[in-house]
Amino acid sequence: MKKIGSFLFLCVLACACFYAGTILGDRQTLTDQWIRIHVVANSDSREDQTLKRKVRNGILAKLETGAADAQTLLADLEDRLPEIQQTAQDILLENGCSDRALVTLQKEAFPQRDAEGLRLPAGIYQTLRITIGEGGGHNWWGVLFPKLCYGEEQNVSASLTDSLTKDNSIRFFFLEKLGQLENLLAGK
Repeated sequence: MKKIGSFLFLCVLACACFYAGTILGDRQTLTDQWIRIHVVANSDSREDQTLKRKVRNGILAKLETGAADAQTLLADLEDRLPEIQQTAQDILLENGCSDRALVTLQKEAFPQRDAEGLRLPAGIYQTLRITIGEGGGHNWWGVLFPKLCYGEEQNVSASLTDSLTKDNSIRFFFLEKLGQLENLLAGK
């Protein structure tokens, strides 16, 4: 009886370790393979929020690259930062706004975000950030890669997609806690 109990304990322990490993792998995928876009308005005024949406739409239209992986898209974004900056600036000028747009490609800490059935856990993500003027207004965020917030899904594992779209997912809970820890360790 003691051998059977030890065997069952080892089986449960092995399953728990395997499950924890897959969650850590998903967290790493979110950090390394997901690229977010973050557009921050100058202020919360109606005009600035409208401008934010126009800048967002113009930039998203320019970014239809069809990149097959995150590294290809990151390299493309890096090369195109001046073009993206000019696009944002042109949209502002076309709309009579003299604010400057600042476009950067950076790692950025995010809290948990929910939108249209998609939940992204907290954590540090590679981000194309567009800040308009003082950047003191409400923001908009999306996922450039894989295309989940606009366009079709690409290269997303079923377990990770389920974790991000199903309510009360234990897997999501652990992804969220790991992301919060990541933010805490980064001091954000």
